[in-house]
Amino acid sequence: MAFHHGRTLDAGDVVFTLERLRRGAPWFLPDLAGVEAATPFTVRLHLTRPDAFLPRRLADTQALILPRDVPFDEARPVGTGAFRWTPLEGGFRLTAFDAHFAGRPLIDEVELYRVAGAEPHYGVDGAPHASVPGWQAEVGVQFLIWNGHRPAAANEALRRGLCELHDVTAFWRETGREEPLLPATSFFPRRSARRPPRVRSEDRAAGLLREAAHDGPPLRLWAIDLPGALAEARWLADRAARHGLAVEVCPYPLTATPDHSDDADLVMLGEVAGADEHLSFWTAMRQPELLFRRLLPRAVRSEVDAELDAYRHAQSFEEHEAVLDRVEALLLGGGHVNLTHHRVKRRTLHPLIRDVHPDAYGRINLKKLWVGEGPVPTADGD
Repeated sequence: MAFHHGRTLDAGDVVFTLERLRRGAPWFLPDLAGVEAATPFTVRLHLTRPDAFLPRRLADTQALILPRDVPFDEARPVGTGAFRWTPLEGGFRLTAFDAHFAGRPLIDEVELYRVAGAEPHYGVDGAPHASVPGWQAEVGVQFLIWNGHRPAAANEALRRGLCELHDVTAFWRETGREEPLLPATSFFPRRSARRPPRVRSEDRAAGLLREAAHDGPPLRLWAIDLPGALAEARWLADRAARHGLAVEVCPYPLTATPDHSDDADLVMLGEVAGADEHLSFWTAMRQPELLFRRLLPRAVRSEVDAELDAYRHAQSFEEHEAVLDRVEALLLGGGHVNLTHHRVKRRTLHPLIRDVHPDAYGRINLKKLWVGEGPVPTADGD
């Protein structure tokens, strides 16, 4: 297996990568005591205790093997993938890597650009403009979370009352949103699809808010400074005001990194999972840099960690799902987190682009993609 700069990947690169990961993110490899190159192409790992979940973490993007002889540069990454990466103004270019171990991609080059406010679109230079639109659910979830380090979050009736009031079905209906609604009862769409949507009651919310008898300052609700998020936050604030609860909406920019020490009582967030859902869930709960973890009360965080430890010896899909069930019950049952919906995105694709098989995230496999010739096919395939 060759790196993009020509050298063959060996055990030394694996040792270099894992040692770098241990130093930079020790939480990701908690039971790894040491790593050594037993032969030029064999690596031996030493663990402090058995960990059946370790192979899945080693297969994650955080553990991608890097060359030990090339300084890391996020603008010019060097790996073993099917494409070389070249930065461009406002985007990047992917060029087919002839020496890729699984064979050269069919397409020679792809350029991708970030366009603010635009829907994801794949086009073909020089071809007549055409597109085939479609909706796709994002493997992730939108939610409201309490800042467990603020005084208001200690009031359980207040937490539950506001979560009951935050009825995303009513928000969709009252604001006339066009995109499909996928209510969330779990962190993942496939799990939400198996459960009936939770029925919210404004009367039940009113009773809980009366029980809470909150007499402190207005609750500060932080929402990202984007139209959809702000519309939802302001709708919730107006609804709360009808029941005598003052909520102040505080927009924060996309580039901001709010902290638990900020004056936010509540934060509207979204979490997008990786290809391995159980690993993504473990990472979201365990990564100390993530705001989600920092906002949880210390006692709840400890309970979550204890449940997640079961991943070390879980052997089956059902056992991993059971861990997820228990952690979700901890977070949702106490009203610390209110899952609202799974985002649905519109994506457009030029019909000349063939063999497109989007994954659950809308990403297409560029290694097998090719561009057809001749008349542009219609949406009916004629």
